[in-house]
Amino acid sequence: MNGEHAPRLERIEKRVDELHDKMDELAETEAENSTDIVWLKWAVRGLVASAAGLGGVAWSGLT
Repeated sequence: MNGEHAPRLERIEKRVDELHDKMDELAETEAENSTDIVWLKWAVRGLVASAAGLGGVAWSGLT
């Protein structure tokens, strides 16, 4: 290989490695966010169900 292209090739390889690392970080962050969203959805559903259940009990006690 021509000696003048070696530094350029090294820079390109370094940038490709950095991009791979960044993509790995983004994939991990996306997986964590997706898990957090699922937990949040179930927590909200539980709160709504609890509120509906308590409201129903309180309402039936008044009648």
